[in-house]
Amino acid sequence: MQILLENTHPYQLLQRERQNGGLSHAYLLLCSDEEILRESLRFFAGAFFPQENRILSLIEKESFCDCQFFPKEGKKLSVEDATTILEESSVKPLEGEKKVFVVDGFQTASPAVQNKLLKILEEPPFGVHFLLGATTEFSLLPTVLSRVKKLEMPAFSTAQLQGYLGRNYPSFDEKELAFFASAACGKLSSARALTGNSFYKETLDDALKLTFASLAELPSLCKKIGEKGRKESLLSLLEILFRDGAFLAAKKGLDGYLLSPFYKKEIEKIANIYPVGVLLSFQAKIREAQKQIKFNANFTQCLQMLFVWLVEKRKF
Repeated sequence: MQILLENTHPYQLLQRERQNGGLSHAYLLLCSDEEILRESLRFFAGAFFPQENRILSLIEKESFCDCQFFPKEGKKLSVEDATTILEESSVKPLEGEKKVFVVDGFQTASPAVQNKLLKILEEPPFGVHFLLGATTEFSLLPTVLSRVKKLEMPAFSTAQLQGYLGRNYPSFDEKELAFFASAACGKLSSARALTGNSFYKETLDDALKLTFASLAELPSLCKKIGEKGRKESLLSLLEILFRDGAFLAAKKGLDGYLLSPFYKKEIEKIANIYPVGVLLSFQAKIREAQKQIKFNANFTQCLQMLFVWLVEKRKF
């Protein structure tokens, strides 16, 4: 995780600003991968302080006196939390010249909570800094956004994720790691989850059920699968599945493609019942669906529209 994060532009920017003595009083770390947000906040918080092993270790445990985390893990930021932050911000740092307040899941904070913190975000006491973490900025008040400096975490590349998986999951071979990294759609949490056989096999099984379902089966199947979530992973696996199918349908074979070692028969079936042009068009439709769900489109409806279109294009 450290190697991934320390090579991101927002982390390097934060490090440079600390080294040059130009830290802003409030930052907003935007990370669309909710499952790694708090973990990322702990790592970024370390950039505010001297790079000493003791301090960094305490921050990682959320137990460094001059770096306080809100709310408690798994909780939503409350008015009481905001009140505590206001009170604690007036207390001088114990060890150095800086005191940092790290706030996780700020996108879930109510307008009342956000308003309560407005003044201190704009004019904090000397030496006090804020690091807010959110998965999206859309639910944040414009007045909050105007008071923070945004640090946007990019999606990780397939190569970065494959390197991470290789370092942390050495039991998998190179083809498996390439598959997991590609199917993760830039999200570290998805890459981690895919290394658990039950997760990716169940998700891929859902993708195959949708692929071979009849029109009559689609409504109930889309509803059942849509309610599981796993939006990015399912759509990413579908794209890989149909990409391999398109290569086979175009008579290019399967050697070297991601799913071929695991699901050769299923890919051959896809290549037989769908024309290559349909398989290519379907990949474009999947990518469009990926964009739509980022803007809160109904996942079940997206699935149903995708596969109704696909079923109607079958050869037989």
